[in-house]
Amino acid sequence: MRVCRDLTECIGGTPVILLSRVKPGDVKAEIWGKMEFLNPTGSVKDRMALYMLKRAVERGELRPGMTIVVPTTGNTGIAFSALASVMGFRVLIVIP
Repeated sequence: MRVCRDLTECIGGTPVILLSRVKPGDVKAEIWGKMEFLNPTGSVKDRMALYMLKRAVERGELRPGMTIVVPTTGNTGIAFSALASVMGFRVLIVIP
């Protein structure tokens, strides 16, 4: 069983699954699906948000306590909100 110390450690490492019932009759290829819905907020956007936040911290552009403004109407905002809360940032979600 995978154990995570915080939300950031739970992102990624999602399994792939063979989609054997999806391929059309004559196709010889295998089709595999990446199960990104198993990320903490149920979206592939977790990976992107974590990468962006980590890079901004590494470059000194983002420090704990700062506010992040995210223009979004969906999963990106959820991912940033979840990650920012455990990384010490505030988030303001705006709808463009």
